[in-house]
Amino acid sequence: MQRLEMVHPIIQGPFGGGLSTAKLAATVSNLGGLGSFGAHQLQPDEIAPTADAIRALTPRPFALNLWESTFDAGGDQIDAGEFERVWQIFEPWYRELGLDRPEPPRQFHLDFEAQVEALLEA
Repeated sequence: MQRLEMVHPIIQGPFGGGLSTAKLAATVSNLGGLGSFGAHQLQPDEIAPTADAIRALTPRPFALNLWESTFDAGGDQIDAGEFERVWQIFEPWYRELGLDRPEPPRQFHLDFEAQVEALLEA
């Protein structure tokens, strides 16, 4: 805890899928926890600007989280057709709750090695 300048033994879970914000990660760090940003859906060239945005809001340590699936068989094979198939399963709940259809990700499988290089540079 001391090395990470944490006052409280709290590590904020990094929210993926566009739910992470620089403000949330910085706020948790500023309040003595370890703020985290789920960067696994960011393109490599989006990682440094994200780290810079968090740094602009906090002088304290924070985490950027990546995800590399080495065990989800077929996880890198999802395409627009598969997204549509799964959307049909969830569509009634979205309609019932008055929620808009989510946008498909720009890319279903990112280059993990390029993300790691960008993260190390950031």
